[in-house]
Amino acid sequence: MPNLATVSIMGHVGRDPESDTTSTGIPRTRFSVAVNVYTGQAEKETNWYAVTCFGKLAEVAAQYVTQGMAVYVEGSQRIRSYEGRDGEQRTSVDIKATELQMLSRDDEAAPPKAKPKPSATKSASKPSQPRDDDGDLPF
Repeated sequence: MPNLATVSIMGHVGRDPESDTTSTGIPRTRFSVAVNVYTGQAEKETNWYAVTCFGKLAEVAAQYVTQGMAVYVEGSQRIRSYEGRDGEQRTSVDIKATELQMLSRDDEAAPPKAKPKPSATKSASKPSQPRDDDGDLPF
């Protein structure tokens, strides 16, 4: 029986992406995503994920993803342990992204400001004249 292990997260980008290429020349972009999990009344904990994109997805992420942006990421996960700079053992949840959707930031979610309408004094100063251009139409 085949195996399947995918993970989906939605959260905010913790830092601007860092881009490079693999030893075989494939574009790679890395960034972190913070996901708030509510554990009780007004209590929350933040889980951090290290996201890596490859190929065309990496190029898109490098160009458009910015710190603070809300994103949806889907892919395969890998949990690894490492020693931190302080000598403590740490655990990282890494996601190799297969899908990335950029969602709007809180400040981008507001509707765009309406364009100002022409002032009444401007239109009143020059009355509109009906145009009689129907003679030039082919029908």
